[in-house]
Amino acid sequence: MAAADRRAWIAGVTGGIGSGKTAFSRRLAGRAGRVVDADRIAARLTDSDRTVRKKLAAAFGERIFRASGRLDRGLVASIVFDSPAALRALNRIVWPALVRAIRAEIRRLRKESPGRPLVLDMAVLFETRCDRLCDTVVTVTAPVKARIRRLRESRGWDEAHIRLRMAAQMSDEDRAERSEFIVANDGTLAELGRQALDLRRRLNAALPGKPA
Repeated sequence: MAAADRRAWIAGVTGGIGSGKTAFSRRLAGRAGRVVDADRIAARLTDSDRTVRKKLAAAFGERIFRASGRLDRGLVASIVFDSPAALRALNRIVWPALVRAIRAEIRRLRKESPGRPLVLDMAVLFETRCDRLCDTVVTVTAPVKARIRRLRESRGWDEAHIRLRMAAQMSDEDRAERSEFIVANDGTLAELGRQALDLRRRLNAALPGKPA
């Protein structure tokens, strides 16, 4: 197969909130790779996609948008993490558009730089079936206490709210069962970086050029 018909690998990185999956994703991609950040894409959709915003307003009211027009994510969180039905409604609106946007972004990056590895950083990788877009999947785990501490320091959330968010996500055990690699983020960022470098080398050796 000609070199032009081959592409670099794409790894899906998932994990619970506060696990450190985004830090790991950036380190796994390294200088040569690119990161597809699902959270950033979702934020862009809820702030600018007319169809998504219209559906959100119909489901939750215009009050969820600030005067600037941007989504009030804190208000939406206070609504959906206290109500499983509301969370399901939110996901039914956002997830289909998110998957389409992620697919489009992957196509764009593969066309622009077919030889550069891609890392899909996505908490709901399995729930949206985006794991099917990846050559391999990595789950990043971390102790619950460490996750709570990180989120309290970085987001300013209280423990009760953090635990509500955690409870709404897939468990680490379920993610691990469906992943090829498990990364324990229970040390320093330097240690996390060494794990990312080791995995990148393994993927480069095992998946040197997947058929496009």
